[in-house]
Amino acid sequence: MERLKRKGFTDPAMREWTFGNDNGKCPQMCYARKYVELWEQMKDENHGLILWGSVGTGKSYFAGCIANALMEKEISVCMTNFAAILNDLAASFKDRN
Repeated sequence: MERLKRKGFTDPAMREWTFGNDNGKCPQMCYARKYVELWEQMKDENHGLILWGSVGTGKSYFAGCIANALMEKEISVCMTNFAAILNDLAASFKDRN
């Protein structure tokens, strides 16, 4: 599991984003737990989650809780963000039109 977490998170602080560390202020966290509980069904039926909200509302923490819980089940996860994806894309086009 440690290898999965080293590989799956770009920031080591994300390893602490767990359901156990949740302060209970987000009533939607029950949906994150349910998603993990039903992971096999979600995967088989190609269901995902869309998270939206203002800066600082806990979207990344919500996703991190799901990622950590799946990794604890030995499921490989790669947690990233849109900025990192854009940086990777931009680097892949270096010296190209």
